[in-house]
Amino acid sequence: FEPQIFEFDFDKNDMCIDLSLYAGIDTSVYRESILPLIVKIISPDGEHRQFRTQINIKERYGNLAGKANDDGLIECHNVVRPRMFFNAKGKQRIEITQGTTKYDLTGVRTIGMEIHKANLEYKD
Repeated sequence: FEPQIFEFDFDKNDMCIDLSLYAGIDTSVYRESILPLIVKIISPDGEHRQFRTQINIKERYGNLAGKANDDGLIECHNVVRPRMFFNAKGKQRIEITQGTTKYDLTGVRTIGMEIHKANLEYKD
């Protein structure tokens, strides 16, 4: 798929967030258990951060990890960066590209991103 680019203003660089990614997958075409992704975060001050991650499509024993939606796709969500911060206020840019060795990915219909305030009441 073409790289997905998300740009948004974020003025709370002291807020701890969870970064989640989701995908709508047609599992009759895309048969893998994971969708490898590369995420690049570009802050307003020019800082670049990049990491590899994945969206789980199937669980350990082959059961689907997501929920079916009205379009017949499986919608899978993963928190890929828990408890992170943006280092600068202003327009953030997040680019998501596929991390497989295939030129074309069939069966991947949507890619999205969600940001939520992190729950810091946790025990290790």
